[in-house]
Amino acid sequence: VLGNVFGQLIYSVVGFCNPISYLAMASVVFAWSSITLLVYFHSPDAAGIAVLLAGFGTMRMGRLCNDQETKLWVGPMVNTCVALSCTMLADVVLGLLPLGNSFRMRRASTMAAEAIQHSWVQIEAAAVGVLNVEAPNVREHLGGFRQLLAIAQELGNEASKELRCHRMPWRTELFNFVAFTLARIRMTLNTLEHTASRGKEGGPKSEHFLRILRLESFGRLRSELKQFFEEVQSQLKILEREHCPPDEDDGAITMESLLSAAPPMLPTETRSQRHMTLLEALFAEVSELRFPRLYGPGATLESDGVCVACVMIKCCGAMQADLRALRHQILRAE
Repeated sequence: VLGNVFGQLIYSVVGFCNPISYLAMASVVFAWSSITLLVYFHSPDAAGIAVLLAGFGTMRMGRLCNDQETKLWVGPMVNTCVALSCTMLADVVLGLLPLGNSFRMRRASTMAAEAIQHSWVQIEAAAVGVLNVEAPNVREHLGGFRQLLAIAQELGNEASKELRCHRMPWRTELFNFVAFTLARIRMTLNTLEHTASRGKEGGPKSEHFLRILRLESFGRLRSELKQFFEEVQSQLKILEREHCPPDEDDGAITMESLLSAAPPMLPTETRSQRHMTLLEALFAEVSELRFPRLYGPGATLESDGVCVACVMIKCCGAMQADLRALRHQILRAE
């Protein structure tokens, strides 16, 4: 239907029997078939519509010229074309004007990259907050992060269907892995927060939890984890890149840049070895703490200081493992 309508529309406007109309019709047919076939080969979701537009539209435009038919319809068709063009132009211009602090019309890929950045900022703030000894309570779970992550995933699905053409292909695999990593870190944080507050939503942190947070070795572990979050957040800007000029340095992520961003360490020491060194120091300090042992019906794992320390160390290690895997995927995507 669309191919017949647009083909008839164009034929009514430029289908006259004179040399200028012949040249105009040839140019329009070439442009029409090129655009529709380009969409056919570059957009799997719109391929069916594009090939129908190419076939039926070209068939309608490829008829013999007829001055009588075009004269009969040229006035209403021209008016319709001008009205539709003005409407589309006004919609685009007004859509690009700022409305408050946002823009109404943007590409799904741009909004997906921004949504994943906002999700990362929230999960980093939650991780820093639960490990902050100055914060007496854990955060309340209001569902905001889960909703934001769901929006980001939906936008990522729409971005994978965009017609990219001259732009770099959307990194669907990397985007999905980032969303998967965020979901895993969220579950790890939930475990850590429930351990800190003994299962109370927004409750105060337990004394065992605060004692471990005050340890010097855990402070170094917390600082390293925070820096790891910040490094990965800066590397997630790769999702916003759409062009890669071969003769310009556009801040590409390389192994050298990652190593230079890492904290100072010994020449033969890797990040994993440094993490193990911190864990050994933390275990040594935890072993010096004297947690009271509780027995009887009222004793729970949340009230056992050793169990709390094990959960905290395991959760921090799990988040670091997820961050390490994500950084490896970023390097692969680069």
